[in-house]
Parts: sequence; structure tokens; C-alpha cells
Amino acid sequence: MSAQERDQGCRVAYLIQVHQQTPHLDVLVDTLLEACAGIWIHVDAKADLSEFRDYTDEPRVHYCATRFSVSWGGFSLSRATLALMAEALSAGVDRLVVLSGACFPLRSPEEIVEAFAARPTTQFIDLHPMPAPEEGKPIERLSEYHFREVPAVGSDLWRKVLRRVHRLHLPRPGYRRLLGGRTPFGGATWWALTADAARAVVETGRDDRALTRLYRHAFGPDESYFQTIIGNSPFAADAEPSLTFAYWSRGNGLSPANIDDDLIDELVRARSGAATDPAMARALFVRKLPPESAELRARIVTEVWPASSDAAGRATQGSARR
Repeated sequence: MSAQERDQGCRVAYLIQVHQQTPHLDVLVDTLLEACAGIWIHVDAKADLSEFRDYTDEPRVHYCATRFSVSWGGFSLSRATLALMAEALSAGVDRLVVLSGACFPLRSPEEIVEAFAARPTTQFIDLHPMPAPEEGKPIERLSEYHFREVPAVGSDLWRKVLRRVHRLHLPRPGYRRLLGGRTPFGGATWWALTADAARAVVETGRDDRALTRLYRHAFGPDESYFQTIIGNSPFAADAEPSLTFAYWSRGNGLSPANIDDDLIDELVRARSGAATDPAMARALFVRKLPPESAELRARIVTEVWPASSDAAGRATQGSARR
């Protein structure tokens, strides 16, 4: 079966969140284009879009028409994801996969499409009922006020003010009312939802203003907003953990560790069935790769993928198209 035939059987859309142009981003897009319905990219409004590659010659790659200035830990990232989802759904895709510009596939694009086609109703999203402090998702993310969005004007002053407010741990007594009877869930930002589930999320984002009001002043809403909607829907019955692996155990607590040769050695062992971490064994994607990562990508393609030398060559070189 050709890649095109597989793609027609399961139209996979990749939604990529980026904050700056990197050589790795170009290679990631070229790699995923081997077998997908399309790629939608949200570029942080603070970045200069003219620095990014011009995709006018590639109809399957789209820059999100609506751009948000993204603040770490703020609701702006969730708004950007919702915009990406709405654009991809309008193209009639079957599966929506959220990635960052520092991700890379751990299987060939064709094998990933096959994996999703084999599980057409499964929602790959972490759903940890909150509070889940062992997962880094304490209820204080919702039960206290958090102000993460920094206005463009006077941003340095605002950052100082918001840091002071954050230290106050201001309680939010009405947060349960804003949940509307839902159980809050938390999980990783990176998920892969069916079109039906994604459509339900977009509709909730459009219609439920109370839930939006809650998450506008929550901490890390991209790690709870989508999870809470799915976790309180019929789609939760067919949910499984995220397929994107990150080395949080080796990170700094705020972000996962960069991929290096030692970590790729572990991924190779996982591919051969020797993984001690189930999340590593089932993963289809990994993050995060440094911006200049040609040698690391080559190792992933030749040692972790069941791939050809031609694929390895594509992964080790930056794109010539600009």
C-alpha cells in the first residue's frame, strides 16, 4: 500500500506550535509531509513570520491565520491550539496531533499513519484526575489565581508585578462553579485526538464561557483545559496515554531534558523491546531536540525507525526550499 493510499485511509493532521524559526523545524515539516493530510503551524505573534519558510508551493502546509502572543503557562497557548484545531477540522481530517517545533517522530510517517488507522476511535491523551501532585498537576493550578499573560506595553514592569501576585497564592473560591460540575483532569500538552473529539473540544471552547474564564487565570491550562473537556465526555471511555515521550526525569522540573546520544541509546533499547518505561515503548514522537540536531535525527531515523538510507539522508539535512 502506498503512503498516499494510507493517508486516504486515515487523514492525519499535525498541529505544530512554534516560537522561533529553527533548522530542525524545517526538517520536521519535511519529514512529516511524507505521509499526512496536512500540517498547520502556529507561530507566536512575537516572532517575525518573514523569517519562516514560504510554503506557497506546498498546499498541505498552512500557517495559522490567527496568531496569538504566547505566554508560558498562560491561556494564550490553548487559544492558539484551538485556532489550529478549527482550521484543520475545516479540511476534513480524521486525526489531529499536537506537536511542538522541537518534536520528532520515533517511527516513519507511514508507520505512524498505519498506527492511527488501526485505532480509529482511540483518544491518545493523558487524563489524570486532579489533584494529581505526583504528576505535577496539583489542584492549586485551578484553585488559585494565576496571571501569566504579559501585555506587550510595559512588559518588564508587568512581569515584576505578576511575579509578586503569584507569590500571594490568591485563593479562587468559585473555581468549582466555573468547572460546571466537571472533574478537572491534567496531562501532557501533546495529544492525538480523533476529529470527532477535537470538534467537541472546539465547540466547548466556543460555547462554554465559564470554563474559558476559569482557565484564563489557571496555571498551565494547556495541560488541563483539553484534558478536562475530554475527561468529562464520552470520548474518555476510549482514552489512552499520550504518544509523545519527554525525559522529564532528567529535565529541570520546568521543561524536559534535551535529547542526546545517551537518551537515544535508551530509545533504541525501547524499540527492541527492552524498555523499562512503558511510555517510551509506546511513543510515536519524542521531544525535545535542540535546534541544531542533524546527527541526533540521523540516529533516530537509522536506529529507532525501521527506515531506509534515503530517509536518513532527508533527516540529516536542512531543507533547501525557502
